Amino acid sequence: MRRGKTAQTERRAVHRVDGIVSDELGWLFREQPLLDYGVDAQAEVVAEDELVTGGLLGLQIKGGDSRFVRVKADEGWVFRDSNDHLAYWLGHSLPVLVVIVDTDGNAFWQAVTTSTIREANKSFTITIPRSQPFGISTRDKLLKFAGRSEGLLESVPKYHAVLPPDAVGPLRRAEASDRLAAARLAERLAGGRTAPGMTAASLTAARPSWLAHSRAAQDLWLAVGGYAVEHGQDREAGAAFEAAADSEGPRAARARALAGLALLFTDRAAARKHLLRARAEGQELLADVGLPALDIPQNDARPLDIPRSMLDATEAELDYEPIVLNFLAEMAVRR
Repeated sequence: MRRGKTAQTERRAVHRVDGIVSDELGWLFREQPLLDYGVDAQAEVVAEDELVTGGLLGLQIKGGDSRFVRVKADEGWVFRDSNDHLAYWLGHSLPVLVVIVDTDGNAFWQAVTTSTIREANKSFTITIPRSQPFGISTRDKLLKFAGRSEGLLESVPKYHAVLPPDAVGPLRRAEASDRLAAARLAERLAGGRTAPGMTAASLTAARPSWLAHSRAAQDLWLAVGGYAVEHGQDREAGAAFEAAADSEGPRAARARALAGLALLFTDRAAARKHLLRARAEGQELLADVGLPALDIPQNDARPLDIPRSMLDATEAELDYEPIVLNFLAEMAVRR
């Protein structure tokens, strides 16, 4: 009985939104009866001259007051759903809106974006403001979303174009096993370039579940570290590389060496610990860039002896490590 009542409530909500889209906005409404996943309907924009524009919105429609938690001062409602649904909606080629319909037939909406959701381990919440009714009064806002030509995944090349190579390389590797998480991180890093330290620090401090629990966590953390290094944020880079070293994957030793190098001038004790462990795990060349510097006082510019690992390295091995080449060049300048 309860399931039947819920289904009736949902049908009434879909019917109500259909009426708003068709009669109030004058757009086209197409129901998408998919099981469990997907969106409930698509709304296609029709211009005032009755020209179908091709602008589309995906609508996830929910009905009944029991589905939502009212927030303080009657500002709106909080809607909760699973992270599986969130991954689908964020990865959708259309912008997706959650539209709620209360028992009086009033509809309100919020766009599902990385900036409007709050994510926990297995679920997420989104706040739907009372100030955002679904209808003619918010038509201009709806048009902006409907006119968005690219979804999150489609925008990745644009994000990569403004990120440093040491972030883009790991992001591209991460795409092979977790395309959505790689896209979310690319968006976050590209959008945070005006405050890169805060951007990197917010990730390393919060350890969001979509990043820390991703199958591609190691490469994602390496991307954060590369981004922080490029922007001169050594402490944040060290934290990101340390997180990469603690994640499963084939680059743990390399990540630990990079953590040690990033922390050379901010935490020498931690740097030494990371570099010694990385050297023991096979990252001799990178570790030997930093360890000699820890044997002299900080800011001492005397030339250092070239480590045996570099003297014995092949040309190909040196060419593979720009950090080592930079170290050798600096020592030549000092001499």
